[in-house]
Amino acid sequence: MGMQSESAVDAAVERQVIAALEARLAVLERQVRRRRGRRPARVAAFVAALAVVVGGVAWAGPSPRAATTDTTAVDFVPLPAHAVYSGTIGPGATVSVVVIGGATTVPTNARAVQMTVTAKGAADGTLTFSPAGNAAGGGGQQLPFTAGVLATSTVAENIGLRNQVSVTNSSAKGTAVTVKLVGYSEQVTAGDINGSGGDAGQVLTNDGNGGTTWSPVPATGISGAGGAGGQVLTNDGNGGATWGRVAATGISGSGGLVGQVLMNTGSGAGWVNLPSLAYGASPAGSQALPVNADTVVASQTVPGGAYVVLFSGSIQSATAADVACTIDSPGGNHAAVGYATASGGKGPTYAMQGLVRTAGGTVTVHCTALGAGATMNGASLTVVQVGAVGGRFATPRPQATWLSR
Repeated sequence: MGMQSESAVDAAVERQVIAALEARLAVLERQVRRRRGRRPARVAAFVAALAVVVGGVAWAGPSPRAATTDTTAVDFVPLPAHAVYSGTIGPGATVSVVVIGGATTVPTNARAVQMTVTAKGAADGTLTFSPAGNAAGGGGQQLPFTAGVLATSTVAENIGLRNQVSVTNSSAKGTAVTVKLVGYSEQVTAGDINGSGGDAGQVLTNDGNGGTTWSPVPATGISGAGGAGGQVLTNDGNGGATWGRVAATGISGSGGLVGQVLMNTGSGAGWVNLPSLAYGASPAGSQALPVNADTVVASQTVPGGAYVVLFSGSIQSATAADVACTIDSPGGNHAAVGYATASGGKGPTYAMQGLVRTAGGTVTVHCTALGAGATMNGASLTVVQVGAVGGRFATPRPQATWLSR
């Protein structure tokens, strides 16, 4: 066997040292990911110490800008280093590399891969990585490099279309790049799913025909176990979800008007006027109105809310008689006051309306005959719920001397 030259020996040593450092770094990175916390001080110190120069070849650990995001924060199964790409990526160009199946030694059900990447270019630049066909689903890792200096890093990325990972060169000149697979993961992450074809807020669901589709989540698709009536499923801030009540401050009133409510419109949600509820009372026959005696001629019990109150009736008296009527809120305050005169025989039709806001109770109409007795015929009381009322309404009852209350 011939003797190797000194430069050949040096090159072999360099490769062995770099391979050993890469393997050690891969082990440490897996340990850090499993902890899902900050990098331990001893690991950070080790990574910093990896910036070494061996025979004039600069080697560095991951750049601080190459932090792994949650899209690739998974557990990786280690592999013997297996080269899947070696070539030059042109300025501003992207190369997509097959990373699973076939001769890659990575199983076809893998969702993310771990790679050792080297880059050396004639100009400064950065390599960025993403799932093929889904740049937004990338883990955010990068490999920056300086002109003429070999840069190496271990990165993790989700697998995209056609079983590929894309590598993009930002340099103004071509860059020599090698990619070796050193690990894989079968865990699914958000970055592994392409949102193409769906809208914001939709989820990927089984379509029942052997495929999947993007669609809103039906209420029947979520179990209410662990929650109480009126609660909603919310992000608990710790990577999970919990049932809780929505605070009023957590809902924006943008796009709505005062008094409107947020309601399912059949095609989404929107601010709408509260549906009107109407209540009515029509006592049968005639009601006697004795002189100076307060008489309830109509009443209607309603739940809490704001209402328009309408009353009508016909007064009658054998002799001239004055009749005073009020619409009263459940709290005993006047919403409206009316006054009419019947001068022998059938008198005029009484019509009144007012506004009432109440926590709930009975709206009443009181009438009093003054000077002579009278009767109220065909009394009708209608109470209609509205979204809100404003202005002067349901004011304290005035102390009128002609009402014997």
